[in-house]
Amino acid sequence: MSTRLVTEGDRATLESWIQAEPSHPHNTSDYYINPPKGIATCVYEDSEAVIVARYTPILRIDFDFNPDASPERVKALMQAEFPNVVKQAKAQGFSELLFESTNAPLIGFCKKLGYVAGPDTYVRKI
Repeated sequence: MSTRLVTEGDRATLESWIQAEPSHPHNTSDYYINPPKGIATCVYEDSEAVIVARYTPILRIDFDFNPDASPERVKALMQAEFPNVVKQAKAQGFSELLFESTNAPLIGFCKKLGYVAGPDTYVRKI
């Protein structure tokens, strides 16, 4: 097994693989060859390309709140601070913000901040 960065020379292979995989309609060869953030690699076995993977930096956010603070105060501070968080995260090369919650009011509020639910998202903590 060997791994190397994806290059322009992989375009034809990527296009044929993507065409054969309709469950990833957002993928293009440029998605792997020119990722705006992160890197893409090609994994070989026995001199044959088998896997291509794009690694994109994301930022996981965990929330905890002062139990004595009113929900309105927490919301106001989150609304005020969230644009700064986004700006700083972008400046550090992150392309996504992620959080996990089962708290319906928090989820609803975060949707107002631009978060969307990811039904096809799977997480593995490392």
